[in-house]
Amino acid sequence: MMSTFPTLKIRPRERALHEVGAENIPQVLYAYLWQGLAYREIDRDVLHWPTETRGWESMGLLHHFGFHNAHKGRYDGWSVTAAIDELSREVPALAEYLPALRDICTGRTPFHG
Repeated sequence: MMSTFPTLKIRPRERALHEVGAENIPQVLYAYLWQGLAYREIDRDVLHWPTETRGWESMGLLHHFGFHNAHKGRYDGWSVTAAIDELSREVPALAEYLPALRDICTGRTPFHG
């Protein structure tokens, strides 16, 4: 069931954006928005970074786009089309990453988690 999109709390984190890298951003988005993984799990299991990061890198990236706890796991059970449509409407800053995110959701690109 679709609910009102939670308000974004954008906190620019350019460093996290560059540290994670454009090729990993769709993976992090999928892990958080679909799977509801915690920041530490994303750093460890998706980005394969040492535990010393303690989730700071993925948290910084997600906060850069405005995502917070209310968005965690939001798209679990949603159709890919409905989820991607909502993201394209509500978070225009994600436009360049949505094709790769769609590919992960549909299985065309493997998820690294």
